[in-house]
Amino acid sequence: MQSQVLNRSSLVREDGTFRLDAEHYHQQFLNNREKLVRFGSVPLSDLISQPVITGHTPSMKVESNYGGDIKFVKTDNLRAFRISGTFSHFLSLAGNAQIKRSSLVAGDVIITIIGATHKIVGRTAIVREDDLPANINQNIALIRLRDFQSPQFLSAYLNSKTGRLALWQLSRQTEQVNLNCREVEKVLIPCFSDELILEIENTYNEGVACDHLSRLAFKNAREYLLQEIGLVNWPPKHRPSFIRSFSEVSASK
Repeated sequence: MQSQVLNRSSLVREDGTFRLDAEHYHQQFLNNREKLVRFGSVPLSDLISQPVITGHTPSMKVESNYGGDIKFVKTDNLRAFRISGTFSHFLSLAGNAQIKRSSLVAGDVIITIIGATHKIVGRTAIVREDDLPANINQNIALIRLRDFQSPQFLSAYLNSKTGRLALWQLSRQTEQVNLNCREVEKVLIPCFSDELILEIENTYNEGVACDHLSRLAFKNAREYLLQEIGLVNWPPKHRPSFIRSFSEVSASK
């Protein structure tokens, strides 16, 4: 069992935050924070053009809120560096109007802030033009940077081991691991040189381009395979499920 003794004064951060939960003072978190402070870092709040916000979920009891073409991004859709193309729900214009303040634009950075485990919290991606139109639910936070800041650098950093540890230290473990918007704004961002940030941007963009080409190649290969084996637009002859009454089930015993 690991243990350590801390002075009460060390439980209060520079911003006045008081944390008493033991997980917050795990040694790997303290070492990570010390490294960021020693290197030279600023809180995310210094880099954003508006406060960090989350989306919400329009009432699913109202059918008119759904069925449109606006992608509704949830935790399952947000992976490290990308937004998944498989969506369980699409918002209508009426549904999106209810949460229009969190409507996404290209260049936004979105991050998971609620999840069953630490591995889910902190996954970050940049919103691309082909992700739009889209909005987010309450488990996703929207970070909108100032014009001269780099979303590629921020996404790369927050998805790195150092960035994830910084986020996890700020999170709280209740029934789930969660961060709130103000805690996201406190995460420390290292002050790299403009040259290094530009190099990270270029590498990030190259990775995005390679990812796009690989997905396109997979799509083309799948379509070619289906065409060669004669399964393009193939309708299955049988349903994948069957319905039987209770009396029929009982009679089969």
